[in-house]
Amino acid sequence: MRRESRSDRRQQERPFKSVAELQDFFRQCDLEQGPVVEPNWDEHLAVIQKSRRRGASEN
Repeated sequence: MRRESRSDRRQQERPFKSVAELQDFFRQCDLEQGPVVEPNWDEHLAVIQKSRRRGASEN
């Protein structure tokens, strides 16, 4: 089964008609992201500061 690409979804964009529809959209977004949890802001800052000290990004 082929996953829908972002460009496919963009072509189908339309305003939400209800709060329930908006909530469903965010529920679907959460499912697509999987179980990964974003680092908190302090963790982001630590990575940025470490990168600045090294002079390059960690790729």
